[in-house]
Amino acid sequence: MRPDEIVGVHAHRSVELVVAILGVLKAGAAYLPLDPTLPPERLTGMVADAAPVLLLGDGAGTGIGADDIAAIEAEGRSDAPPGVVPHPVGLAYVIYTSGSTGRPKGVAVAHGSIANLLDHWVSRLGAVPGEAAALWSSIGFDVSVQEIFLPLTTGGALHLVPEQLRGDPVALMGWLREHRIVQAYLPPAFVRWIDEDPAARLAGLALRQLLVGVEPLPEQGLHRIRETLPGLRVLNGYGPTETAVYSTAYVDPEPLARQCPIGRPLANTRVYLLDERLEPVPVGVTGEIYIGGAGLARGYLGRPGLTADRFVADPFRPGERVYRTGDLARFLPDGDLEYLGRRDNQVKLRGFRIELGEIEAALLDQPDVHEAAVLVDRNAVGEPRLVAGISRGGAAPKLASEWRAALSRRLPGYMIPAQFVELPHLPQTANGKLDQVELLRLARANLPWQVNLASPRDQIELTLYQIWKRLLLQPDIGIGDSFFDIGGTSISAIKLAHAVGEEFGVTLPVHEIMLHPTIEALGGRLRRGASGRPPSNLIEFRAGSGGGQVICVHPAGGTAFCYLSLAKALPESVGVYGIQSPGVNPGEEFLPTVEAMAETYLRQVAPLLSGPVVLTGLSYGGLVAYEMGRRLALAGHPGLSVVLLDTLGTDDPAHRAAIEPVDMAEFRDKLIKFNGMYPGIDDRQIDQYHRIYNHNRTTMRDYPTLPSPARLVLFQATAGRDEDFLDEVRGFWRRRGGADFRLEPVHCDHWDILESAEVSRVAALLRDELDRIPAREPVREA
Repeated sequence: MRPDEIVGVHAHRSVELVVAILGVLKAGAAYLPLDPTLPPERLTGMVADAAPVLLLGDGAGTGIGADDIAAIEAEGRSDAPPGVVPHPVGLAYVIYTSGSTGRPKGVAVAHGSIANLLDHWVSRLGAVPGEAAALWSSIGFDVSVQEIFLPLTTGGALHLVPEQLRGDPVALMGWLREHRIVQAYLPPAFVRWIDEDPAARLAGLALRQLLVGVEPLPEQGLHRIRETLPGLRVLNGYGPTETAVYSTAYVDPEPLARQCPIGRPLANTRVYLLDERLEPVPVGVTGEIYIGGAGLARGYLGRPGLTADRFVADPFRPGERVYRTGDLARFLPDGDLEYLGRRDNQVKLRGFRIELGEIEAALLDQPDVHEAAVLVDRNAVGEPRLVAGISRGGAAPKLASEWRAALSRRLPGYMIPAQFVELPHLPQTANGKLDQVELLRLARANLPWQVNLASPRDQIELTLYQIWKRLLLQPDIGIGDSFFDIGGTSISAIKLAHAVGEEFGVTLPVHEIMLHPTIEALGGRLRRGASGRPPSNLIEFRAGSGGGQVICVHPAGGTAFCYLSLAKALPESVGVYGIQSPGVNPGEEFLPTVEAMAETYLRQVAPLLSGPVVLTGLSYGGLVAYEMGRRLALAGHPGLSVVLLDTLGTDDPAHRAAIEPVDMAEFRDKLIKFNGMYPGIDDRQIDQYHRIYNHNRTTMRDYPTLPSPARLVLFQATAGRDEDFLDEVRGFWRRRGGADFRLEPVHCDHWDILESAEVSRVAALLRDELDRIPAREPVREA
């Protein structure tokens, strides 16, 4: 090996990983960390850009042609040190960060920069020879440099946090106790989680040195952590990858109600706050951070133009360089720095630096994409979210899940936009530039081209929805909403991971939530490994608190999740339940007739029938609800109303005979239109839904629809239908319902009843029906 040659290291968390890194450095080369969790396309691009002379892997199927570390080690002919003495300016490693052109850029860092970092830490906090230190970070995150080399250069023992524990703070705390870890880095989410109950969560830990940073943290919280563990030193570090892990540090936080400062420069480090004329700003005035000194990287590998743009001449020291960070800060009166955010097209989401241009380039590489722009919007609680605007001419729009799947092959999960807006052309200002304000307005007003983009479609999605409702202060949650866009934080993501584990019996690392941030995407992930309790066909959307019960019967498709929007629109006091068709869950048999369904469903809901009850159903579901109501009324149940949501009916034998099964092609089209092709659904489940749908259509054709003494309301969609058809349906139900029949026509499409603003009219009607039913003593169902 020759100095500055690069060796790629593609290995999972193991002793072999650390051995490979040390071996590369001892041989005089520089290591290129290739995190196996990154998308293959991104890894391939990094390898192509860095052109390593050798790729080392751990034999776990790298997919990039790496040589096995163990095999390379076995070929060694000597145990003696190679006798190579790295020069301080020699290349130590190359770490890739997001690039504005769509091409990640490799930051080339020298040995001297790392030596300066480690020397500073030891001089401020002291070494811990013989003590245990933890490696939590992935090797592609530059904090790992300090985590690995600080203990190994000061006589400490390095312990690698097992991958399955990295996303679980409870398990991680147990691991830290078990291994008596003294020195560690913890990510911001875990720090905030600890601060919720520091005495309990830190109990028994041996920690004496804790590095934090990456995102702003409250100083009071860090102080509480420090006070909880006697002798603990806390260092809040700041620094971009281009300046060797961190360039400033704030040690031993105080009990002050403010964002923790990022402190002062490390030894042999210069930090300037400059205005646009490269003049220093006064104390308290915002300026851009420029960093120089021993920690400065050599530049971007193979990118001299970009290096010259960001690594500029030091305006105060001739012949020296500084890195123009794009970060903003101000000096506090005591000389500490306060971080204030970014000034350029680079953003930081959940601790990751992201160049929007890299996402745009990935979109432009997709078929038929003519224009692409990615912007940062803010959700209702002020958290940033990525919005992608895309122009594909006349091409048919894609589902958001399709865009996510396409980008996930190239980009890590944290870089995938929360929303995709397809337009004929992206809006422009009068001078021909992208109109960012208009694009964000269109994104917020964008209407989906499908129905049922909000409601869960199976038991897994419903369970996730219910967990999210408990964790997030958000009245409306859709299956396509990003957890982090609707109020989710790193702490609530930790709680979500634990709740998922309890409900589904699987271990879900927190980083999986970042990779699958929507109910739809996370449901797809869980379908590949869920093993929780078998679901019930009676779904409780809400128990209510004495305001009566609304019981919703499944349409022909068999599931009842379409009623969730209705449950949201009803008062909290009203209990709302859905009944699913037997056969939706594995191992169930279909019920042969509408009458058999009514009888079985009445037994299921018997405990709910002691007060005012409205039975309702959309389309086919109304037919089953009608038969249930007819039987209850004949049995003497007084507190009852049946509401048909655009349920059809005809006495014409020819029309009834025309009800035939649909073929699979037509059924798949229906699934796509109504967003039923969710992630993780397989051909077996599609076939089962197809069979349920056709079975229920057949029972509808054969059901005689006898007259009923129950009160009957028909909520009828009129859009696109002629009067003769509407009159036929009204007459059919009026003849069955008798004098206590109510008609509520509404100008909307059949499927819009539960998917548009009309759902509020349905909810109001159901409230009226509950209110007209007098309170009574409980009646036992015969």
